[in-house]
Amino acid sequence: MNRLRRSETFLKLTVRGIMERTAGEFSYHTLSRSFGVGTVKTAISYVELLERLHLLKVVERVDLEGNVMPRREKKFYFIDPFIYRAFAFWTSARLPDEGGLVESIVLTHLSRVYNVHYTKARGGVDAVVEDGEPIGFEVKFGRVKHERRILGRMKKIYILSKDTLGDDVIPVSLFLAMLNIPQTIELKILE
Repeated sequence: MNRLRRSETFLKLTVRGIMERTAGEFSYHTLSRSFGVGTVKTAISYVELLERLHLLKVVERVDLEGNVMPRREKKFYFIDPFIYRAFAFWTSARLPDEGGLVESIVLTHLSRVYNVHYTKARGGVDAVVEDGEPIGFEVKFGRVKHERRILGRMKKIYILSKDTLGDDVIPVSLFLAMLNIPQTIELKILE
């Protein structure tokens, strides 16, 4: 951190704040005020650092028409359960519950293929992706109560469960296995 001219203390506070609110939405202001990270600009700079290091994914909120709402609360997810464990040990924070970890796994996997957002309208949807039309994914790692619903332009909402399979309900393990995530990405630098 010293080479990056960053404070290890502020980084720990930022990581701890994100860990304690995994799968919840909050703003940079909340992160700076509630966890003592400093100013809002400081919170933003540490979150951006974690993003550039490919340790964190920030998910922005969209309305029912699919418009990104950049000034609203965001959701913050570390990209791997190992990172959660390592940071929990480093910051003496407790690990998120199993549902929060699974939600972070689903969102970070989807973000490798799609631009991922979330919405809070009428009950909320954990992940919204654009694939021609918006598709929603709700992670329910407890008891699944299936209800068909349509939110704005989003005609299809899948529920990702622990082990239930049914109409529009898919076990998380099966869903992740079905995702077509490229293993390598070719960059055309010199043409």
